[in-house]
Amino acid sequence: MEHVSVFAPKSASPRPPWNAHGAERNGSRTTGLRDLALLRLGDNWFGIDAESIERVVPLDYVAWVSLDHGLILGTVGLHGRLLPVVDLRALLDLGASALHDHGSILVARAGDAEIGIFADEFDDVFPLPSDPASGRCTCDERVVLIVDPLRIVAALREHTDRLAVCG
Repeated sequence: MEHVSVFAPKSASPRPPWNAHGAERNGSRTTGLRDLALLRLGDNWFGIDAESIERVVPLDYVAWVSLDHGLILGTVGLHGRLLPVVDLRALLDLGASALHDHGSILVARAGDAEIGIFADEFDDVFPLPSDPASGRCTCDERVVLIVDPLRIVAALREHTDRLAVCG
């Protein structure tokens, strides 16, 4: 599988605060900070702009409608909607994810699409310095790669289009 770029563009702008747990923030936000939802896949930490995360759902809470292969781990039924769950590890060519009871699904909005992103662990939402030029930053001594949900959806659509042409 070829390497797919799903990292945040350097020009991403800071967005208003949002807490993945649904609690209101106190508004004492420092200019130049943005909030990232941190998730772990294996030994790697990733950050997604928290404003694009609708909710974080424990894996044992969802009902799997179907299990797929490849870049989509499966489809889950969540509050009357069907939601594809992306295997970000496979998309980044880091190997396939293994589902386990302690995993979570981050429900993310990406333009007109809504996707689930599987995580081995969801940590929390952290304010970080604005727009690291390298697409990575440090949080609690962890190197965090910043991922853009819009690029995830674009990579999935491109992969699907390639399969349709080949099939």
